[in-house]
Amino acid sequence: MDNSLLAVRDINHKYIVVDDLRQLARDVLSMPALKVMGLYINGNRKSGVKRFRAMMEKDADWLDKHPQYKNVSWDFNFDETKHLDGFYYHFTQCPFNNFARKGGYLEVLPVMCDIDYLTAKLMHFELHRQHTLASGGDICDYWFVGDKIKNPK
Repeated sequence: MDNSLLAVRDINHKYIVVDDLRQLARDVLSMPALKVMGLYINGNRKSGVKRFRAMMEKDADWLDKHPQYKNVSWDFNFDETKHLDGFYYHFTQCPFNNFARKGGYLEVLPVMCDIDYLTAKLMHFELHRQHTLASGGDICDYWFVGDKIKNPK
């Protein structure tokens, strides 16, 4: 194996199969310590949506100030006009997608995309998504809406 590529391995130095990686992600994101995030950022409250948006915009601002990372990170594109409810953004570049395609780890990409849904759930959001780079799309879109909102617009 090329030393420049990482492989997901367990402590016994065996490869972790995709289903095990998916379960590992679920287990980690269901840890009680992470559930505290839902107390701070609650997608059913305007303050929670505002906090989450500010967090994402802070990440985007940092990337704008550090252009040396432009080609190895996400490129956030915010659109306040797309939806009335929740918070929307998309990106056209994803380091997970780039890494998996370059290294031939395409089977891992769906697991990485699933993590977005699990993280959204922690914050009482429902993630609505139509496109992913992992599935061959031109963008990964993220529309986060409070999980108690019926018929979001």
